[in-house]
Amino acid sequence: MSLITRGFGAASGEVKAITNIDLELASQSYVFEITNTTIAIAIEITDDGGIIDMISIKQGEAKTLTFTITEDGASLDLSKATLSFAVKEQKTDTEYIIEKTLGNFDISGASSGKVSITLSSSDTAVAPESYVAELRVEIDPSNIYKSDDIDFIVEESVFN
Repeated sequence: MSLITRGFGAASGEVKAITNIDLELASQSYVFEITNTTIAIAIEITDDGGIIDMISIKQGEAKTLTFTITEDGASLDLSKATLSFAVKEQKTDTEYIIEKTLGNFDISGASSGKVSITLSSSDTAVAPESYVAELRVEIDPSNIYKSDDIDFIVEESVFN
């Protein structure tokens, strides 16, 4: 398992990277420190190998992304959370390239902090380029967490 951690303090904006390498499964973990609480969002990309620091998908490829969210190292119960995942060409764009809302998530593991979304081949049938993605987790209106920017690369496919 490859683990890439991006962390930042609430005020400092300091970025740290920690890498632990195992070539079976790739993960990204985004850590947020909020008033003495650490919320970590790990993204596991199924059937992907090697070391990654971004989500890389070929045009028209279906892929499952599994998110594991913890608070202070313990699984965060997401049973009542509102979840969203979005991909845009630029952060300032008003339209999404890909948008997944709570109904698109597999929440069967939500009580243990694990949820998944599947990107279909039609979701990724977009122009090959670099996009930006973000996960939003709303526990309640006063507890909303957003991942760091996720580099979302769509590569050109040999197959049309």
